[in-house]
Amino acid sequence: MFQRVKVPLLGIVENMSYFVCDGCEKKHTFFKEGVGKT
Repeated sequence: MFQRVKVPLLGIVENMSYFVCDGCEKKHTFFKEGVGKT
């Protein structure tokens, strides 16, 4: 999207990358860890 409107992208904020289950109290990730790192 940013490339299409020619707006420079400075960075990406990772939000809600995991949640802690109320039942088992384990951390479950939505995405593979380290995807946003450069």
